[in-house]
Amino acid sequence: MTQDNPTKVTQNPDDENDLQTDAGEMEETEDLEQSDELEESDEDDTSESEPRRSQGGGRSPFVMLMMIVAAIYLMWSLKDNLLFYFVKEEPVDLGNAIGFEGTDLPNDSMVTIHGVRNPGRGIALSSSFTSNIVFPLMGTTKVLVEIEDDGKKKTLEEALATTSFTGRLVRIKDISYYQTIRDFAAFNFGMEVTDDVLLIQAHKKPSDNWIYLLAYAALVTIILANSALLIWRLSHRDAR
Repeated sequence: MTQDNPTKVTQNPDDENDLQTDAGEMEETEDLEQSDELEESDEDDTSESEPRRSQGGGRSPFVMLMMIVAAIYLMWSLKDNLLFYFVKEEPVDLGNAIGFEGTDLPNDSMVTIHGVRNPGRGIALSSSFTSNIVFPLMGTTKVLVEIEDDGKKKTLEEALATTSFTGRLVRIKDISYYQTIRDFAAFNFGMEVTDDVLLIQAHKKPSDNWIYLLAYAALVTIILANSALLIWRLSHRDAR
């Protein structure tokens, strides 16, 4: 019986080099194929993104619709200020404040009333940009006057020197800060401010509202531009 000698199998160095060369060529081929696929994919993405950018910069129809609605809402909320710009500057004389019981004139009319300020019942109103004072006139509970606070302290004589006030007429129930005035007057002066009280804004005149013309022009431009773009987008979507 002959005993088989164990045989050690080794790889020929030349064969190993050949295998490494073949593997390297295969990897290069795969890399080239992947590169070609990536380039084709990039081209497809570019061709798909170009139509999207051309259709309103990628803005969705919902966003355009919301911009239109917001612009219309702003136009509606600012309409009284715009209409006041076209009111005649010449005021209607309401007469003397003593015994004054009201008027049928509409809001935003220019009026003048004659009377003396009640110096002990002033209400200071301030915001980020303005500071005003609201006060009643002697002899009536149906009208309040609002003036701009210039920050200068006035003596009693100076405060009583003005005997007529001209400005924009509004029903006090129609202004945003009506509740503030009513509560302050009731708490500090025991004075009741009812819904039929008139407020004469002596610091306002029609020519000051020119800025609302620019605001309306900008809002109309936003509405027209987004409406046209929205129609274009929807029509092309239906065509596809």
